[in-house]
Amino acid sequence: MPSPTPNTFSSSSASKKRPVSALPSLAISSRRSLPHKNNSDSIHGNAQNHPANPTENNNRASGPILLADTLRSAVGRRDKKSTHTGFALATLNTLGLSIASDHELAAVHRGVELATVAEKRSAVSHTHTALLGDLVVFNGVVNTLPASLIGVVVSQRPSDGTIEFVYLARGVVRRGWVNPSKPNDKRTPTGLILNTFVRHSDGHDRAGTRYLAGQLFAYVVRLDRLLSH
Repeated sequence: MPSPTPNTFSSSSASKKRPVSALPSLAISSRRSLPHKNNSDSIHGNAQNHPANPTENNNRASGPILLADTLRSAVGRRDKKSTHTGFALATLNTLGLSIASDHELAAVHRGVELATVAEKRSAVSHTHTALLGDLVVFNGVVNTLPASLIGVVVSQRPSDGTIEFVYLARGVVRRGWVNPSKPNDKRTPTGLILNTFVRHSDGHDRAGTRYLAGQLFAYVVRLDRLLSH
């Protein structure tokens, strides 16, 4: 397979406002769509550590930028004990949200259980718009199971709606991208990543099995609604 071309992203940021009164963290309350960082990540899911560098530009808006950097800095970390769902909920704690005080969410251990809570709280969104801290849900990443991968949104590219997210797979925190509007495309003609591989092949998949994030994308879980109960 040829080496992927470098992935570059727009440096502009488009603000998308929602009611966020239910969010306990001031930094999360001011979250918005963030610019992707320039990188040369593989479409197979990046597992290289990207340490946060909050001093690289003191003129940037610190709150959401620092939170996004916190998420990116986890990429490459090994975690053999947790699950993709456990990682997603633990990451929300990292962002300043106390999941432990929410007894229903604290009892969640599997993706389908999280999906049930999201449906109950009207947090499921099919608009393909995502903000920092929202969750992206994928079906069929493991066998044909629903909600078999949960990722945490880092940012959304303003130019084409591609969502950057972090997730745990096979014991490693990874960085992925999904563009639900172009599910079968890996990159744009100019080399921007649209969809990374999120399903791992064990060599026994049937013909026609789908692997790209856009092909397996189910919906976005809105964080503000998930926490407003």
